Amino acid sequence: MAKLRIKNQNRLSRTRQFPNYLWNLFPLQERKNWTLLFWLTIFVTAIVVVLIDLPLAKAMQKKDDTVHMVFAAVTDIGKSTIWLLGLAFGTLVSWVLAQSSSVIGIVRLYRWVAGYLLFSIGAIIISGLFVNIIKILIGRARPRMYFGEGITGIYPPGLNSDFQSFPSGHASTVVALATALALFFPRWKIPIFTIGVILALTRVVVNAHYLSDVIVSSVITLFITSLLAAYCASRTWVFEHSKKNVLVCQGEGRYIARRLRSFLNSRPRSR
Repeated sequence: MAKLRIKNQNRLSRTRQFPNYLWNLFPLQERKNWTLLFWLTIFVTAIVVVLIDLPLAKAMQKKDDTVHMVFAAVTDIGKSTIWLLGLAFGTLVSWVLAQSSSVIGIVRLYRWVAGYLLFSIGAIIISGLFVNIIKILIGRARPRMYFGEGITGIYPPGLNSDFQSFPSGHASTVVALATALALFFPRWKIPIFTIGVILALTRVVVNAHYLSDVIVSSVITLFITSLLAAYCASRTWVFEHSKKNVLVCQGEGRYIARRLRSFLNSRPRSR
């Protein structure tokens, strides 16, 4: 009995230490930056909820039908199912190609690609899971409920799609993909995140979500994807830390990124 009690106490201690272990995967300065971002997000979200959400939704409701159709088509890019299927197929193909090659260098490249795509799948699923749990716990009415029945506010638990506005699931998928891509192409992270933000904001334009829904979803997903990458680096899988303690892709990933940049930046020679 005494040994069983000690074993259970050790297991409970490890469970309590796990959040600290994950948090400490970030370097000290990054932990400070994340703490600042969390407080800033709370402050900005509070202002947006009180002053901006509803007036912005009313303004979006007045837009032209053609504009709505265009943005409604664009916003479907955030559907996670399509991306998960595509990434899963890419992972399978990369793994098969790695298994079928006898050249060590080629095998390592394909295995890295498979691992990177698997990381992207994990980022979408894990962040999406957190976002969906919060959706149900909060139960915030979507903008369409205000325009249809004059209903705003939170009504937990949000078991119906009409009361799953906060945070945005589509925005989570887009930001997870943007973060994964920015880790692969760090030199292009500004345009990558710019495109990601624009795509996430289409949820506001089509009045599927309030602005605060997108803001909170984006920060949650950015944190979870970055944390997952840091965890992978701690396991020397897909990512690693440079000499300056900066999270980067492993050598195979950096090589592929360089070749892709070279290809994309190449121009046909004039005769």
